Amino acid sequence: MNKKFPVALAASLLLANGASVALAAKVSDDTTTTSTTVPVTQTTVKLTGQQRAAQKSHNEAIAAYRLELTKYLETRKSINTTFKTAMVEAQKAFKAAREAATTGKERNAASRAFNVAVAAATKAKNTALTTLGTPPTKPA
Repeated sequence: MNKKFPVALAASLLLANGASVALAAKVSDDTTTTSTTVPVTQTTVKLTGQQRAAQKSHNEAIAAYRLELTKYLETRKSINTTFKTAMVEAQKAFKAAREAATTGKERNAASRAFNVAVAAATKAKNTALTTLGTPPTKPA
């Protein structure tokens, strides 16, 4: 047996024990802390008549904005849903025409019809979005 092995083993056991004792002492020292809290006082601010009127006006403006925004988003969603439906229908028609086609001319005609349907759906969507305009702006 090598003479260095027992010395190394004893040293590692000693260090391991010492480290755990030191760690235990450190943990026990950290658990004894005290804290103080300072009570928080809340102050109530009374608004003047002019401030209350301004706040009421602002709340009404926010409510109107939310209503307009909801209408805008619903309309935009409807436009997008209509576009998606038109695209699905065009894809179904294209698939059916392509499967029924037996010649190259028939496949080309199906492809052209699909491209026309996509262009028409895209134009309708863009026109509707342009007509819809920009979303309402939030009041300051």
